[in-house]
Amino acid sequence: MVKTYCSVAWILLGLAILAPGCGYSLAGKGDFLPAHIKTIGIPTFANLTDRHEIEEIFTQKVVEEFASRGKYVVRPDQVGVDALLSGQVTAFQVVPAVLQSGEDVTADQAARYTVVVRASVVFMDMVENEEIWSDAGFSFRDE
Repeated sequence: MVKTYCSVAWILLGLAILAPGCGYSLAGKGDFLPAHIKTIGIPTFANLTDRHEIEEIFTQKVVEEFASRGKYVVRPDQVGVDALLSGQVTAFQVVPAVLQSGEDVTADQAARYTVVVRASVVFMDMVENEEIWSDAGFSFRDE
């Protein structure tokens, strides 16, 4: 059950990372980035948490969002790309949100969980050498 919540949380996190900032938007059919950006590099995020492989899951969900929402080539490269999205996962928590108890439950058990992810993210236009969007304290929470 925690794995299901985590998968949903990562998809929403990807959307949250891509949607805000600088007036850019993935919604609709318009371009959300400058016309010269055709290739986006998204290397694996650094993992500063004690959760094994969270950086791979996080990176994959962000890559899937760009690939499904835009007309961009997404590569894991840091060089030879028009834009670069990089960062680090700084915290990951799964905590019980609602406890259930009853006759057939010997102790309080979690009925729902809250996933909290914190990251530091920078999205750079490598052609113009300017920052498109960044958030050193990005936080996402969802049940």
